[in-house]
Amino acid sequence: MNNPFNPSFGRIPETFLNRGQLIDNVTNELDNPNSPYKISIVYRTRGVGKTTFLTEVGRKIRKKENWTVVILAMESNLLATFYSFS
Repeated sequence: MNNPFNPSFGRIPETFLNRGQLIDNVTNELDNPNSPYKISIVYRTRGVGKTTFLTEVGRKIRKKENWTVVILAMESNLLATFYSFS
């Protein structure tokens, strides 16, 4: 059996732990001015789905009015990696 947790940077794997409720909580709470999710750090070990989670949150937020999704890739020239999620 192949490892379903092979890091692929945002691609939803064949075996995906359903994080739908957490994704919905985050995306809905971002419209709340008192939300604890306004400033968040997503961290964990390599390959557990951080980028996939954030990609899905970005897709849902992008559909909301008055929101712009921005992706920054941590490289030596951060400004050059600045682009909008499309």
